[in-house]
Formats: sequence, structure tokens, C-alpha cells
Amino acid sequence: MSQKRLLRIKNMKIAIIDNFHWPPVGGGTRAIKEVANGFVERGYETTLITPNYGFRGKILPAYDHELKFKIHKLDFNKFNFNGFYLHKKIKSTLMKLAPDAVLIGNANLFKPYMILASRDYPTVVRLYAYELLCPLYYGLLFKNNCICAHNFISSPHKCIPCIFNKNYVTKLNFEALRSFSFLLPLYHRIAKESLKYPEKFILTSDYMKKRFSEIIPTKKLKIIPHGVATDKFKPYDSERSNREFKRIFAPCRPDDPIKGLDTLLEAANILWKHRHDFRILIASYANTSIIKYPFLIQEGWKSGNEIYSAYATSDLVVVPSIWAEPFGLAALEAMSSGVAVIASRTGGLTDFIEDGKTGIFVPPGDHEALASKINELLNDDEYRLRLGVEARKKVLIRYSWSQIVNEYISVIKGL
Repeated sequence: MSQKRLLRIKNMKIAIIDNFHWPPVGGGTRAIKEVANGFVERGYETTLITPNYGFRGKILPAYDHELKFKIHKLDFNKFNFNGFYLHKKIKSTLMKLAPDAVLIGNANLFKPYMILASRDYPTVVRLYAYELLCPLYYGLLFKNNCICAHNFISSPHKCIPCIFNKNYVTKLNFEALRSFSFLLPLYHRIAKESLKYPEKFILTSDYMKKRFSEIIPTKKLKIIPHGVATDKFKPYDSERSNREFKRIFAPCRPDDPIKGLDTLLEAANILWKHRHDFRILIASYANTSIIKYPFLIQEGWKSGNEIYSAYATSDLVVVPSIWAEPFGLAALEAMSSGVAVIASRTGGLTDFIEDGKTGIFVPPGDHEALASKINELLNDDEYRLRLGVEARKKVLIRYSWSQIVNEYISVIKGL
């Protein structure tokens, strides 16, 4: 390696482009924060570029001390916030920063514009979901309660029924309008063009690699899983022994059908006919359609210490997703907390849960199988606790943020 390249690596400037906000409401934003902080801790000058519009760019003052990196906000208003202006402003900002490497994070439907803006710089793209495979918001790859077998790049005509169905058109969301993804031929051309330029794409699971290898050369794909803050998501059981019932935590959004809450509620209904010694905790915004269930405890959205406690003081965590989770961070957080997990055998969840050792799998959408496994673990304290202990061991070995950040740096140094 040349002296010049060694010096560049040592004094590397990294730009991260992301729809960042803090505190977060999802795992992708937490991941960017941990990676960016990790870069700074290792001596790399790191600047995060984010659009400043709506929730994007919103940093609450009470939490900004948690962010060690520089933040450069791009101001927009309701008239000019769209993919083309976003591309223009990011490109101009990168010219001023002159980074040695660019990492593109959360962007949903705006990701192609961010990639094209960074085409003159060594670029790594982090793929959190299927946003370059599916033109729907969040890139769900999920239709009619089934995982979609198509992809937007190879067969855009297959996406027309989704783009132009009555429900999508009448409820056309903000990102679809501002990214122009509803203009299918135009957006397809932009998205396909953007795939040519990044040196690497980071994915979180084998399943994601399988799906993205349909449109991106395998040599450009690198699996780096989500990390977890093992010093925060950690075991403590002081409250468990004082309860009259077992608490099952469901860290899924009740308003999102793909997360499988209906499956869990149907399973719980089966159990409730025979036993009343459990409660299901849902930590999310109020949902009046599910308050009728007698076993349900519904609390508000939790963050910080509250969410750590919600995991650690639960007896069991259920992740009943019916779509192919790109990773399944909620299950990993439960494992880090030393709590037994029952999860759907789907998507990225199969990468890190070992059935019968660090968790238990059930078929997606099978409420009878889920009821049976919940019943089994509620009846067998020793087995349930052993699953939690083994899960925690696995997380400490493989999924600490320190390890994950080092893997990111290795990829960036190799550009």
C-alpha cells in the first residue's frame, strides 16, 4: 500500500447521508448513530448530511449530547423538497466537504437521488429494507399477505398493479409524491442508473443478499448485521419475580399488519380459554381496535431506559412478523436482554436465532403453532430461562456495536 493511501486512510474524512432525526423511532436511525459515533471514536472526521424538513433533521436539544459527529442540515420547504432538489443540494455539499468516502443510510424512496449525488466519491450504500427492489414506501416486497417474488428493477411492469391500485392512489403518500416514485418509468430509470456507482452495498442478512443479488453483482454485496447496545439491552429480573402473571412483550407496531400482531392476538385468545396467568405488553401508540382483549396491556411509545426495561423485565418476547424481515432487530434486542424469543421463521430472523437454543421459530401467520410454543415456554421456566442465557451469550460474541463498526471501517478502507 502506497504512503499516500496510508495517509489518506489515517486522516480519512467520511460523509454520511441519511434522513436522520434524534431520538429515533426505528432501528435504522439507531444504527447510523452508533456507526457515526464509532467512526469519530476511532479518529475519523465524520459529517452527517441530512435534509431538514418534517421529521428529517429534527434533533431534540435534550438528546444532542448523544451525537459525537458533525451534522450538516440541508434546509427545504414544502415547495422544493423533492428528489431533484435533494440531489442538487447533496452534490453541492459534498463538493465543499470533499470526503474520502461516503456512506448512504436511511433514505427510503429518496435513496437513488442520494446515490447519484455521491457518484464522484467512493460510496458505500447501507440497505435497511427492500427500497431498491420495491417502489412502495419502505420497500415492503409484500402483497396480498405474501412475500413478493418480483423486483422493481428487473420487472417494473409487475409493479404497476401496486402503484396504481385504488388504495395506493387515493392515499398517495408524501414520499411517493416527492420522490416521484409514482411516475414509474421515470423513477425506474433513476433507480436503475443509481445502482452502477456504489463500490459496496451493505446488507443485514443472507435473505437480503439473496434478493439483492437479483439486481446487483454479488461481489458488491457485503453482509454486516445490525448491532445492539449490549450495555443497555442487558438482563435484570428484579421485577419478574414480584408479578402474579408472566409478561409477554410484543415490540411490534399494532397499526402495521406485516408485523403480525393479529397472529399473536389470535394465539393469545386460544391460550386465554385455558389460562389467565399471562399478559401481553404492547409499547406503542394507542390503537382502539385492540383494547377489547382482557390480556392486553397497552402503553405509550417507549424510548431510552423505558424500552430497555420493557425487554429486560419481560418473561418472553414474541416477534410474529408475517413479511420477510430484512433483519429483525427487535428479536436481537430481546436476546441481548437475556429474554427468550419466539419469532417467525422468515427473512433475516433466521440468520441469528438458533431454533431451540437461542430462541424458537414458528411458521409466519400460524397462530395455533404460536399458541403452542408460548404455552410450552410459560410452562417450562427452566427451558425459557436457558434460552435467554444462551441468546445473551451469542449476542456478546457477535453483535456488539464495537465489532460492527470495525466491519464498516474495514469496508470503507477497502474502497
